[in-house]
Amino acid sequence: MEELVREALVFVAQKGWASSGGDFFTALVSFLGEKLGVEYALVDELLPDQKRARTVGLYASGKVAPSIEYELRGTPCENVIGKSLCWYPSGIQALFPDDPLLREMGAESYLGIPLWNSRGGPIGLIAVVGKRPMANRAEAEAVLQIVAVRCAHELEHQRSEEERHRLEAQLLQYQKLEAIGSLASGVAHDMNNVLAAIMNVASTLRERPRDDETAQYLDLILTAATRGRTLVKGLTAFAGERLNSPVPVDLNRLIETEVELLRATTHSRVQIDLALEASLPQVLAEPATVSSVLMNLCVNAIDAMPAGGTLSFRSRTLPGGGAEIAVTDSGKGMTPEVRAKALDPFFTTKPRGKGTGLGLSIAYGAMKAHGGSLELESEVGTGTCVRLRFPAGRAPAAVPPGPPPPAAVGPTVTEPRALEILLVDDEEIIRRSTSAMARHLGHAVTTASGASEALAILRSGAGVNLMLLDENMPGLSGSAALGEIRLLRPDLPVLLCSGLVDPAMEDAVGIHPRVHVLPKPFSIGELKAAIEAARAAG
Repeated sequence: MEELVREALVFVAQKGWASSGGDFFTALVSFLGEKLGVEYALVDELLPDQKRARTVGLYASGKVAPSIEYELRGTPCENVIGKSLCWYPSGIQALFPDDPLLREMGAESYLGIPLWNSRGGPIGLIAVVGKRPMANRAEAEAVLQIVAVRCAHELEHQRSEEERHRLEAQLLQYQKLEAIGSLASGVAHDMNNVLAAIMNVASTLRERPRDDETAQYLDLILTAATRGRTLVKGLTAFAGERLNSPVPVDLNRLIETEVELLRATTHSRVQIDLALEASLPQVLAEPATVSSVLMNLCVNAIDAMPAGGTLSFRSRTLPGGGAEIAVTDSGKGMTPEVRAKALDPFFTTKPRGKGTGLGLSIAYGAMKAHGGSLELESEVGTGTCVRLRFPAGRAPAAVPPGPPPPAAVGPTVTEPRALEILLVDDEEIIRRSTSAMARHLGHAVTTASGASEALAILRSGAGVNLMLLDENMPGLSGSAALGEIRLLRPDLPVLLCSGLVDPAMEDAVGIHPRVHVLPKPFSIGELKAAIEAARAAG
């Protein structure tokens, strides 16, 4: 025994610290198997679910064997991890009849000791298994105890390295998505201007008397432009723009509504499993946006289960507040390569014409806009789980009421329909096309290519009674110019136009009276409705 103990000490002092990772575990199990004269020696790592273990080193009948994973329940290893040394000198199969690995090994005896991390938590075990009775427990136990500290240290180090690599990969993914989001935001702005011009001209021409064939062509143009507008909205969602109108939301109710729709449309092909926490707190969110995210996830899940399967919804309260939704399918899952690209805009594994590749990327952007996160877990053959995490809900800040409108003096005079509109936009194509729309509606239009030129027109005393003001312009933006506009014309109605509603615009609408947002691009009907609403609000 003394000689074997000395060899174990030498192994730890020399070989044990000269190698690491897989090399160390391979050397260790080979040493244990050969020196203790057993057919099997193994080092197991406890998996995060605390119910399974994975061999990181396995010696089997004179050879190093591949890693395996197994359920702890019903095995002798279950009695070791996080507990104490277990020794079964003989009859191990009869003691654990539900353990198939023992039968495959032809095992007769077993000795295992637990491994602990630096914080005193269970991390794994070392065990030796023989095909013959094990009489000398003291010798084997002494050797295992000698190598246990070094083995536990290496397991913990390996786990921390894996976690570091995972976090680095996650950070790179987030940085990539942030870069793509910035690009998407810029592309969306430019595309909005292009689509705005197309919609403006097409909808204006459509309002005029035309033959049936020309009207059909114009309808086709408007349909295509409207579809493009939807696509651009998807890009802005991916860019993670802020929410427009968040309210306290019951996430469980949104899930139940989606499930009702699924049950009515999947015809029992997909089994739906619900586990919703009854005390789930409300979160501050946009119900329509969250519902759209859930719909996208469900469509992806159902597509991943063409022959049917199980779609699960889970909700739970997060530590420290907030809520989590987990949507899990039992489909084919994703390879690591697909999973790494799954959140990228326009990436899809679906056949041409079956998807745009925006579903998950829009969901990611929507969660970012909510101040939350989206986590994707997937393995080939086991399905996919998407976790949506929402921060704790807070009531939106109340906008202080503006000054009361001045009391009417004398009889009310109906304002004439025709308005003098000042159109401010840095894009000539937008100025020309929007002017045509407004003139077709019966209004007079003066144009300006920027905020400075518009302010000069107002200072000149021009009889402007409504302003169409672009937000995203070089130099002075629309919202930044509102303060000066209000000094010159306190009661002038302003339609602030943009495809991207940013915090500056939200603040402007909340602070300045008679300011309304008109999303770009817009049709002639939407422009007419916005003008009438702005005039009526005054």
